[in-house]
Amino acid sequence: MFPLQEKTQDVFSGQNLPYLQPDTTYCLKVKASLEDHKALWSPEYCIKTPKALDGLAPPKNLRVYALNMKCILYWDNLYNGSISFTVQWLYAFRRQYSPDYSDEWITVQGCENITKPHCDISSPVSFHGMFYFRVRTMNSYSKSPWSEELPFDPLIENEIDPPSVKVNASENSLHIFIVPPEELEKNSISEHYSFTYHIWYWNNSSYTKGRIEEKSTSFIIPNLSPSTVYCLEVQALLISKSSKFSNVTCIETASGQSNQVSLVIAVVFFGAAAVVVALLCVSWYIWKKVKYAFFPSCNFPLIIEKTGGRDPNSSYLISSEESTEKCVLVIEKSILPEINLKDHGQSEQSCRDSGNYSNDDDISGNKNSHEIKEEEAI
Repeated sequence: MFPLQEKTQDVFSGQNLPYLQPDTTYCLKVKASLEDHKALWSPEYCIKTPKALDGLAPPKNLRVYALNMKCILYWDNLYNGSISFTVQWLYAFRRQYSPDYSDEWITVQGCENITKPHCDISSPVSFHGMFYFRVRTMNSYSKSPWSEELPFDPLIENEIDPPSVKVNASENSLHIFIVPPEELEKNSISEHYSFTYHIWYWNNSSYTKGRIEEKSTSFIIPNLSPSTVYCLEVQALLISKSSKFSNVTCIETASGQSNQVSLVIAVVFFGAAAVVVALLCVSWYIWKKVKYAFFPSCNFPLIIEKTGGRDPNSSYLISSEESTEKCVLVIEKSILPEINLKDHGQSEQSCRDSGNYSNDDDISGNKNSHEIKEEEAI
């Protein structure tokens, strides 16, 4: 005989009490749980469990791993032979309000007569409510009793992957684009619930972090410094669950107005320098043309070069010491009266002005002609 032990457990109507000893008498009493009301215990009821059956034992240690609403049920396999398993599920409210819910269980699609000790139970699971699962073992000869019923609340037990983040940078802001984690899976959480995002961002050269909270998957972080590297990480929150932080993403903001001003100044400076150089080149070209026109560097005429080694700047008139040929101007008497002294003076002046093209013989000839005119006039 086992010693008398009293245990208290919250149960729903129709719920099984597992892990009892075979061929053992158990007694129980029940009272309702009501807020603001004091309930009385029911009369005590005793019953004896049947003897242990020869056959397969049910699977034990049921557990669910859920990530982004992809739910996998695992259990311990107690046998090494050719064993198969079947998984069933039930809505929690049916278990709670049905006196006998044994006929309410539904076999999970794809989890009937399977040989692996795990199965994907995502198909019946949603965020609306709570679920129960059970498993039993089978072979070619017999079936085990159903395992302990495992409750599963996806809203609490489902884990969330960190979101994916994409960032575009402008001069003084960051444009953030977030991809929710469930978008990569078949069963989307965002179809039923909205995520909230916590964004931590900081200057890469500083340890001071800023934090903002957003519900949108596209938003802008304003009032940042230009030409600065900023880093950020994002965490997704869903009611009472939060994901891990995304990978740290760093990006540099665009150049600011000061750099643009410096660029404009540099462009203006080099542009002005180019204009000055161009003006100098044009001025040199014009001076070269003027110099060629008014100050030629060509050789003297041949007649000047034949003067010997004289100074080019000295007069090229022939000196009086050089031998010249004498000329005598003969004027007929018939035309003498028409010539007067005034005309002679003009002729003499004209002759003097054109001295660059005559020699001393012309001067001598004019002198003799003048003397002849005077004699005949007398």
